[in-house]
Amino acid sequence: MTNQLPRNPIVWKILAKLLVKHEQLSEAEQCYRRLIEIQPEIAEHYVALGTLLLEHNASIEAEASYRRAVALNPDSAEVHGLLTSLLINQQRFTEAEVACRRSLALNPRSAATEKKLGYILHQTGRNLEAAQAYRRALTIDPIDHQIHSLLLLCLSHDASIGPQTLFTQHLEFGERVETPHRSHWPRHRNSPYPERRLNIGFVSADFRDHAVAYFLQPILVRFADDPALAASFKLNAFAQTVREDAITQRLCGYFEHWTSIESLSDDRLAETIQLDAIDILIDLSGHTPGNRLPAFARKPAPIQISWIGYPGTTGLYAMDYFLADRFLLPREQFASQFTEKIIHLPAAFPFQPSLTAPSVNPLPAFHNGHVTFGSFNRPAKLSPEVIALWSKLLRALPEAQMILAAMPSDGSSSALLDWFDREGIVRQRLHFHPRSDMQTYLELHRQVDLCLDAFPYAGATTTYHALWMGVPTLTLAGNTPAGRDGMTILNHIGLESFIAEGQDEFVQRGLHWAKNLNALAQVRSTLRDRFARSPSGNPSVIADALAVTLRTMWKRWCANLPPEAF
Repeated sequence: MTNQLPRNPIVWKILAKLLVKHEQLSEAEQCYRRLIEIQPEIAEHYVALGTLLLEHNASIEAEASYRRAVALNPDSAEVHGLLTSLLINQQRFTEAEVACRRSLALNPRSAATEKKLGYILHQTGRNLEAAQAYRRALTIDPIDHQIHSLLLLCLSHDASIGPQTLFTQHLEFGERVETPHRSHWPRHRNSPYPERRLNIGFVSADFRDHAVAYFLQPILVRFADDPALAASFKLNAFAQTVREDAITQRLCGYFEHWTSIESLSDDRLAETIQLDAIDILIDLSGHTPGNRLPAFARKPAPIQISWIGYPGTTGLYAMDYFLADRFLLPREQFASQFTEKIIHLPAAFPFQPSLTAPSVNPLPAFHNGHVTFGSFNRPAKLSPEVIALWSKLLRALPEAQMILAAMPSDGSSSALLDWFDREGIVRQRLHFHPRSDMQTYLELHRQVDLCLDAFPYAGATTTYHALWMGVPTLTLAGNTPAGRDGMTILNHIGLESFIAEGQDEFVQRGLHWAKNLNALAQVRSTLRDRFARSPSGNPSVIADALAVTLRTMWKRWCANLPPEAF
């Protein structure tokens, strides 16, 4: 039918837009291709085609279309911005930064573009510059709460910021987001019967192939499979999941009710939660991308909890509780850093190792004749301060090598190389590996003797994976919540000798293990058994404790008692 249409571009453009409106994307794509045949020098057509191609995950063709648009209209900030987003999604941060800065040069008052620049800088370990970009974005658009959350996430990676300053920054978020709504918090009319079946809601942007989903899934399995738990709790998902995957589909099966919320405003989401009569609402995102904290600020549920997704306070007084454990957040030390009341589970969350993980091999140092350190942390956690500390160990052990995994897919590690070079560590001692599939990632641990943790934002998932592969992690006991995952995990499995209280002790402990390879090999051979005996390795223990915790919270609410740490 379309072949019979005239060569009038206006007709094709109208038709393409109608097809997009009715979600007939393949047909719309053909219309834009026809438009390009008729008017090959119009950048707008390439932009529209590129956007449609992205909907079909045809990113290579989409990039080509965007780049053609840039060539035709090099002074368009919008086109450079679209190209920036595509390159960010592909983790090609060097190219993304070039496109982003060009877009900013053309439109300096774009909060969205400053936000993208902040993200790029954060992902490449330049947290000071990232924070500056986020602050500029907030100045332009002070009501974009996602920018504010990204700033807080960035500040949590900054070793120069003390605990109370960091807490104050989170309180500022709470004041901006929550103050307009406190006087309008609803009087919840949920039935106040202590023993009835409770409506539990989980809100997350990470019901997908993400660490949060893997931590949560064993809990959901226990709640679904145990008849007593299933009779006591109805599980509801509120999914801010833009792109669903196989993990999303698997998680769906554990919830009685699933609501996609990415198109809902914060007001509408809060209304939906109230209409669903949710008794206890659990945030799984904190200040990570895609969070819905502004909806929590409206207090749509009688009891609200933050858990798993973010190592720190939300800054909201509408959030009643924060779930942790005794190692992660000792109350006497951390109560002053939270608006929430801290609750201790047997472990903050469970971890399930990969069923296809390779076996634990003998200590590589015996074969190599030197120690190999490793880091599997994302680049955002690596800063000049982290590299300076690691380099002290590398200088003290001139034969030692280091593997750095999870590097950007474009192979750009120039900043890291510069930081190591500044510390006198030559390129030949460093081995960079890009992000990979799980099997390749786990196999790489067979080349590592000892992992080195980052600070002030320690590793959690990476520490667990390394542990399962027989590789202990040397970590610092941080004075902010973000810096304590590593020491928490090690405490749970009885590896206190890999926890340092300061940087000098970090180096001393690293040297100790590098010079006591037999002892390190013995530790390597016991880690899977240690994990299996720990609370983290027993999801049912954590799930059962969570059930008791939820019921205790509910009984307090029914008795008109305020939230309290327990």
